[in-house]
Amino acid sequence: MPNRLKINVDFGKDALLGKNSESNGIINAKWLFGTPAKNLKAKIDASLYAKKTGFAKFAGYDFDNPTSNYSTQSKTILDGTLDAEGNATIKPNFETDESAPGMLSANMVIKVFEPGGSFSTDNIVVPYSPYTSYAGLKLPEGEKPFDYLLAGKTHTTQIVNVDNRGNLLSGNTSVEIQFYRIQWRWWWDDNGDNLSNFTQNEYNKLIKKDSVKLTNGKGEWKFGTSANEWGRYLILVKDTKSGHITGKTFYIDEPGWQSRSSNDDQSAAAMLSFSSNKEKCKVGEEVQLNIPSSKGGRILVSLESGSKVIKTFWQQTVQGQTLVNFKADTSMSPNIYATVSLLQPHAQTSNDLPIRMYGSIPILWKIKIHFSIRYLRLHPAFVRSKIFRLL
Repeated sequence: MPNRLKINVDFGKDALLGKNSESNGIINAKWLFGTPAKNLKAKIDASLYAKKTGFAKFAGYDFDNPTSNYSTQSKTILDGTLDAEGNATIKPNFETDESAPGMLSANMVIKVFEPGGSFSTDNIVVPYSPYTSYAGLKLPEGEKPFDYLLAGKTHTTQIVNVDNRGNLLSGNTSVEIQFYRIQWRWWWDDNGDNLSNFTQNEYNKLIKKDSVKLTNGKGEWKFGTSANEWGRYLILVKDTKSGHITGKTFYIDEPGWQSRSSNDDQSAAAMLSFSSNKEKCKVGEEVQLNIPSSKGGRILVSLESGSKVIKTFWQQTVQGQTLVNFKADTSMSPNIYATVSLLQPHAQTSNDLPIRMYGSIPILWKIKIHFSIRYLRLHPAFVRSKIFRLL
């Protein structure tokens, strides 16, 4: 049934709802012919959804908590009767905690019921701020094209503290900073029915905790790692006054090892991610495989075509990166697959990776095709054509 009532909900110009906010709204309903919908029942159900937090003055800054586990909240914010003029006051009070990643959206479903039970509906979305102030951070620009920060260097992140309208807080404030290295752990989990399931879990290793003083809402913090501490990292910044947390995950890597930064898919427990110094090569060129490893293991390298195994050999591993070199020959044309199996010593404690891991990458060939049309018998009409003259 189409609406027979015109519904208007108004929270004022540039409405921004919030925790313990005094920003009440007004609902007004009229029949389509203009008469006030007096003494009709009205109901508004609202749901708070997470959305990306951003402020126009601080483009490029992050204001959301990437570690938040926020669940949508729903609440009835109005369940009553309109007055003689078809009006009622809306008090959108929600009980939110620090699980909210940042700004939220209040999606409202409005219903006004006719005396016979039919109802007209409307929907509006109003921004909702669960915090009185927000912390924001901006990492330095990463190395192109993989957008990673260099290991062995000191980097500076910019920090701001703003109110829920995006204005810098005046005076002196402070934020707490936590610097993590993101690692992966694997273990065998016995579920009690004689079955073992391979389980993986991501955890964060706290490297440093610090406090930074901000002046008029601005400050900076310096961080870095040693030259060989490449990997995935996380910075969290907490507004000590409001409780809001923002953060950013990023990669730190060494020059020339950029391919490691793309390895964020750990869905396969035994997956080994490695790279080659050449995407394409030709006969006689040296090809180098860069394989992340720990000391004391062995690597089985198998060079294969689509139909046969061309060559296999073993090599001992070293700490950090094991470099495997081989020369491309004619038996490997037009392309091969380099398959690597990495075996670690039993009962080693240097890392928590599986004893056996494997991976495979393609290596293509540079092929030049030369041809001549001098000896082809061509149709005279084609020879006189514009296409032939362009050739």
